[in-house]
Amino acid sequence: CGLYLAVLAAGCARDEPPAAQPRDVAAVVVNPPQLTLQAGGDAWLGAEANDAGGQPIGGAQFSFRPEDSRLLRVSDRGQVIALGPATPQTSVIVASGGAERRVPVTVLPGPPDRVE
Repeated sequence: CGLYLAVLAAGCARDEPPAAQPRDVAAVVVNPPQLTLQAGGDAWLGAEANDAGGQPIGGAQFSFRPEDSRLLRVSDRGQVIALGPATPQTSVIVASGGAERRVPVTVLPGPPDRVE
């Protein structure tokens, strides 16, 4: 009877590869690595999550947040808008999975208001 169960169990085994395990994010790479903007200007940040071997992790989710929301507005997709000059600078924090990267941002005074 025991042999019958062993044969039956062996017949149920499948030759499928094991499901891929999610990889931990070891580093966040941001491009460009720093920004210089005039007050009122904007730029976009792109981000990539890498594993411990430096290989990109597809489908990683990112959060973008300003270090100081009085100086920068940052969208959830990586658009950075400079609200006012930063002395000497501020940063945007980009995070994914437990890893984060700070992107230095220098905000220069904007052009003077036009007087007519």
